[in-house]
Amino acid sequence: MQYLLKVADSAGEHMVLLTLEETIANNQAIDVVFEILGAVDVNQLVEENVLGAGQIDDLLAIQEIVFDKDEEGFFVREGVQFEANHEPLDPEANLKAFFEPADRNGIKYMHCDLIVSAPFLLAKTKKNTVNSFDATPVAQPVLSKDESMKLYGRIMFLHQLAIGYQLDVTKDFAELADLLPELERKELVDIDVKKASYKLTPAGKIEYDKYISEAQDLVKRYDIFSDTDVDAAGVARFDTGLGRDLRVAVFDYEGVDPFRARFLLGINDGEWNNLSNWYECIADENWFATLFKPIENAPDIDEIGRDLLRSIIDQGKTALRSEQYRLN
Repeated sequence: MQYLLKVADSAGEHMVLLTLEETIANNQAIDVVFEILGAVDVNQLVEENVLGAGQIDDLLAIQEIVFDKDEEGFFVREGVQFEANHEPLDPEANLKAFFEPADRNGIKYMHCDLIVSAPFLLAKTKKNTVNSFDATPVAQPVLSKDESMKLYGRIMFLHQLAIGYQLDVTKDFAELADLLPELERKELVDIDVKKASYKLTPAGKIEYDKYISEAQDLVKRYDIFSDTDVDAAGVARFDTGLGRDLRVAVFDYEGVDPFRARFLLGINDGEWNNLSNWYECIADENWFATLFKPIENAPDIDEIGRDLLRSIIDQGKTALRSEQYRLN
């Protein structure tokens, strides 16, 4: 059974969804904190399907909150506390004990919400914290065009099966000749014998849920910048119907791949739910070029100005934290 560990900071700035094997969850909580949250090579976590590639920055940010380092290595900062499913986390207890059964679309798994808090967290006084306004953002790994198309194709395939698309197993799809064997090898898809079509496996549904969770986190954190009106004094107003979409520049500044973000938001919004030839589109460079053209033409950091953009981001996040914006 899969163990999904959702880790977030108490300020709501950063969140990651980690997929743990039962053998890992069965370790002492403090060991999992150091082994997974404190992983030196976060890319290995991505390769092992523990962490989604789009959440690398958030994990690094959480590492900055949780850990400090001396000549002997990482140690947990003074005052850092963990709360697992609304209970204080006992570092010597097995982490598995804090998980609770969950069910999504008939797929059973174990789930735990882990909240990290620290005295300095809300004040953001720690310099060089990833995604803080004074830090240099840490960019996500840069993928080649072929690698990106392969990733987006995999996400699209999982999405289409998740929403009920019936892909006939008796037919050959040249566009999926490379993708299908990979998904089967990773046990993300299987054959529904009765329907003679492909279906998501439990692991495939969990993989798909990771992408949806990532997309919804992007909406929560960045949708406010889709309508930004800035006056001559640098005061930003949001959701007025008079502003510009500055999300691409904000994504770039915060180290979020704007092309990946655009694709995930389209998946989350159901933009291609009725795209009958989706399997042809994901193999078509021209389809992607058309899809991403608005990203390439969007206002960038240089056009807006780094200092002004940093101020806009600051104002946007302040608005997000306010009760007034939440009520709207």
